[in-house]
Amino acid sequence: MKYTIGIAVFVLLLGGLAWFVFDGERAPDVELGSVPSVRSDLPSASPVVAEPPVEETEQETRRSSVQEASSGDSTAGCSAHVVGRCVNENGEPLVGCVVRFRGGRANSERMDEYLRDHDPVEWTAPESITTGEDGSFAFEFVPPPPYRFYASIMSTGRVALSGSWSEIAYGRRIDLGDCALVPGVEVTGRVVTTKGSPVAEANVSLQYENPRGPAAMSERLNTTKLRSPDSESLRTAADGSFVVRRKMLPGRWSVSVRDQQLERPTSIELIAARPVERVEIVVAAHEVADTISGVVADDRGEPIARARVMAHPLANGFQSAKRDGRFTFHRGPSDRDEPLTIYATADGYEDASPGERIPWGTTDLRIEMKRGLDVEVCVKSTSGEPIENYGLRVFPKPGTRRSWSSSQSEVCYRGTHEDGLTIVTGLVRGSHYLIVEPQGKSWCRSSLHEFEVTDSGAARQYVELHAAVSRVVRVRRANGDPVAGTTVQLIESIGGNPVDAATVLATPMALGQNTSPDQGLRVDEGKTDAVGEVTVQGPSATAMSLRVIGDRHAPLCRDGIVLGSGDGPIEIVVPDGARVVGKLVPIELLDQLRREAGVAQTGEQSPRDRMLMPGILLSRTEGSKRIEHPLAGKLPFEADGSFTITGVPPGDWVLTLVASRGDQRTSTTHRLGVALVSSLTEGETRDVELDLSRYLRATLSAHVLLDGAPFADGQVHFQGDGGQDASGEVLTHWLQPTTDASGDIEQLMPPGTYRVSLRMLDPESKRWFHVAVPTPVTVAPGEHARTTIAVQTATRRIVVRDSNGEKVKRCLLYAHNTGNDQGTWLPEADADGVVRVRLAVGSWQLRVQHVDLFDPAKSQEFYRQHAGDPQAWKRALHDVKLIQFTRGETVDIPVELPASAGF
Repeated sequence: MKYTIGIAVFVLLLGGLAWFVFDGERAPDVELGSVPSVRSDLPSASPVVAEPPVEETEQETRRSSVQEASSGDSTAGCSAHVVGRCVNENGEPLVGCVVRFRGGRANSERMDEYLRDHDPVEWTAPESITTGEDGSFAFEFVPPPPYRFYASIMSTGRVALSGSWSEIAYGRRIDLGDCALVPGVEVTGRVVTTKGSPVAEANVSLQYENPRGPAAMSERLNTTKLRSPDSESLRTAADGSFVVRRKMLPGRWSVSVRDQQLERPTSIELIAARPVERVEIVVAAHEVADTISGVVADDRGEPIARARVMAHPLANGFQSAKRDGRFTFHRGPSDRDEPLTIYATADGYEDASPGERIPWGTTDLRIEMKRGLDVEVCVKSTSGEPIENYGLRVFPKPGTRRSWSSSQSEVCYRGTHEDGLTIVTGLVRGSHYLIVEPQGKSWCRSSLHEFEVTDSGAARQYVELHAAVSRVVRVRRANGDPVAGTTVQLIESIGGNPVDAATVLATPMALGQNTSPDQGLRVDEGKTDAVGEVTVQGPSATAMSLRVIGDRHAPLCRDGIVLGSGDGPIEIVVPDGARVVGKLVPIELLDQLRREAGVAQTGEQSPRDRMLMPGILLSRTEGSKRIEHPLAGKLPFEADGSFTITGVPPGDWVLTLVASRGDQRTSTTHRLGVALVSSLTEGETRDVELDLSRYLRATLSAHVLLDGAPFADGQVHFQGDGGQDASGEVLTHWLQPTTDASGDIEQLMPPGTYRVSLRMLDPESKRWFHVAVPTPVTVAPGEHARTTIAVQTATRRIVVRDSNGEKVKRCLLYAHNTGNDQGTWLPEADADGVVRVRLAVGSWQLRVQHVDLFDPAKSQEFYRQHAGDPQAWKRALHDVKLIQFTRGETVDIPVELPASAGF
């Protein structure tokens, strides 16, 4: 389908047009037009020479006239509008701002879904606008459905603004209002080592530290406003220099350098009154002995750019090889002086590893990766006629490769293939899955096709597609009444298991990472009309499953549905199910749960707010499956805490409270069994008394002291034991508040007893560690508790030797406090076999993990033997020595590791 640009509407009040160069705005990469094969350039070790797939339409944006799609869709009257006004920091109109509006494919799945039934998208972005005296701008355009869109504003000497929309509906009007561009700061600098040497090709990241915190993040989620950039990523030149290509927002920015140990500064302060800022970033100098470098090449000796190279164990153990295939790992202060396991992966190549652990100081490591092979795929109808218009998903069988990326299961090779034949290149040896995605709606997507690639390749893979047929599904109750507005799903089981309420509907793109047998592919889905009927479309001769789900009846699944086996409606009679009603009290708990979730308490709620709001559902376990009702997820509470769950299948259930904890950046969701609903019968209404007073949140106000001084701006970890819920699950709570400048916290928390620890950064090793607080904290439901959390510490050196008196450079020590039953893992020993550790004063039982568990294979076998035992790790610990930490004492503590632990 071709889309014409609309009109870039702009009125110049005084006439004259000033054009400015769009100087290096860092916008998201967008891909316009059709989707090419993502496999067309993969390497191949196969000797087969074949005609390449037909290339797709060129992807440059270009101006075009309206042309109707093959599906007959019309874009008449579908124009969308984006309008706004550029102003300065005082709200006055800005002249000469360059406003751009662009679009590109949203993602491969949306684009491919669109291309199944439409011509490739041809869309020309509206011309850029340069604002006049009133600062206003307006764009009119027809938005292609599979696109996402981007707007940006640049003005000389000011901080740029930008925003994006995952989609814009036909006819939508977006008013951006006043877009304020404030004066910015030009930032340049260089990266050098502590020895003064420049660091070339260093990856520098700058992150804005917004003083408004979560409130600012909430505003960023508002897609009706443009925003200033809050991060910059850049790479230094050969002389270590860098230039941030756009003006930066005044304020504090944190600094980081990838794969380098940053010495200074950790942050920079930009001031509008100082419009140019030069920054010198200093990183630790690396000796050759602290690096491992090498190259990734294929079996012809050609370098593999962007190969993913992993090193274990290493804090920064991931790199993408450069254009020449080279990579370098640096040993940081927290990394052990021991050989590394290194391996590489890349699309179209076999995973590769040197086969041995690589010592530090290696400079000539070479990782050779075998190229993948070619496999022919031929697509035909069930009658043997070739089908030429299709795309393919070809990806390794889940669990057969070390790494996986979503791109591996994207649609590739979409186009016209003569005689139904195409050649897939770059397939690694092993098991693969293949799915054919036909063009249009005449043919159905193929079932999952598995094949094996060996050193000699694979035979031609023949895949048959079934013609798509339609069939009416009629849904009624036992008394004959039609069921309107219920969802009917046509599902193909992947693992061969019957489809039931626990079957997860996977997307084709996600199949490459999911090994669960209890999943299915959605073939079609629709809602019944007023007479309880819906038409579904699917393959004519393939056995499918129907799943009918709705909020006014119990879910029903029927297997063995073959759409082409008849012409009449498929009759489905759904049971009414039972009803579970109740009311949560006290209502204060509901308010507390909303606060914990960080959702808006008043006004209109965002989709994210609705997702995090507390709700209620029923759950139970059937064998290894967990069933939840409703299948669509939790039901929200009414304002007074009441709820009604309908269409519940008979049997035993656990009424489950679903709640979230988080802010605008992150969140976690947990489930709490609050009542047993036993022996529920068809047609029954069960009224549940839901008094959750025991779960009322407490408020903890605490003053935190470390060695007698306020623990200012520090993170405090709480691990709480809240007993058991109604289903017998043990309740464990985790909270991580941060103290203020005075060392105080005020935290809303579930009732229970909490172990407390303080998280700190060791200035020498640059490693984070925890100091356990000796006294636990207990809070009661609804209580406002006030307390002081205090810990006295001592720092000691533990000199570690084996049973023969030799230095131990690698061991994993665990210290268990004999007074409060808390424990912590200790840092690694240095090259002299010394562990420097800071612990709370008191007696500590020192234990060591058996040396065999450093072997990955032996570790996996150990935990396999103790599967299901959450305390299995303790079985691998051997007692070493009881040690005493006393305030002010600095004498070294000698320890000898037992031979029973392999030392």
